[in-house]
Amino acid sequence: MEPDPRQTYCLDTSSLLEAWGRSYRPANWPSFWMKLEKLIADGRCVICEEVKTEIEDDAANLIDWARKQPGFLVNYDRDQELVVKQIMRDYPRLVNLNRNKGWADPFVVALAKCRGYTVVTEEGPGAAEGPKIPFVCKKLGVSCISLVSMIEQEGWTF
Repeated sequence: MEPDPRQTYCLDTSSLLEAWGRSYRPANWPSFWMKLEKLIADGRCVICEEVKTEIEDDAANLIDWARKQPGFLVNYDRDQELVVKQIMRDYPRLVNLNRNKGWADPFVVALAKCRGYTVVTEEGPGAAEGPKIPFVCKKLGVSCISLVSMIEQEGWTF
């Protein structure tokens, strides 16, 4: 199956950290990063501002790589703001205020919703009592997949 050239992916922090620090470390999987950089250069893979902020806090080397990718960061806009407000109104527990975690989650979903992108996350499905990105995406009609599923959709081999 050929990848859909119109498919654009919106990466969550969890997928970037999983790839960079565990599953596809750059020293061992340079071809993964070359393929990801090509997706970015083709305008088919992006992050929102909040993901950039989270990776600044979590992984200094990853942020250095991310900053070198032109077009990777999509700026926040009014359309996204309205969707973020709706998400936080409908799913206030998506962000864990007690643990100061998940700040980017509503922004990732909002960017994908506004632009018709597919969210890529390593989060579990979640539920109404404890929503996660995939749960909210499903409720909002946003496609949501894992990093491995993105690799499969793109037909990447290493």
